[in-house]
Amino acid sequence: MAGLDGLLLDLHGAVYIGALCLVLGICMAAFKWTFLIAGYDDSSIPDRVAGRMVGVFLILVGLVTAGYGVALTQYSPPEWIGLVIAVAVIAGTGQLIYRLNTYER
Repeated sequence: MAGLDGLLLDLHGAVYIGALCLVLGICMAAFKWTFLIAGYDDSSIPDRVAGRMVGVFLILVGLVTAGYGVALTQYSPPEWIGLVIAVAVIAGTGQLIYRLNTYER
């Protein structure tokens, strides 16, 4: 068991953030936890649609973030990769907001 404790302590923080995003994304996509979406109004977009859109986005962000954290733990990737991931997440967030605001039944 000491080996597992050592591994968990050696992991980069991005792995834990990615795991949290992954869990929240699954809760939104599968269990419709739309109460976690800031400013969400269920009169304009159905729960299943908003939960699925935001949940799938969070699952992808969680997987990429956790993968980046594992890469930081095991290897020494170039520093610009973190910036590329951050820009991609910001662009994806903008696209998600646009899709949610222009959704029509």
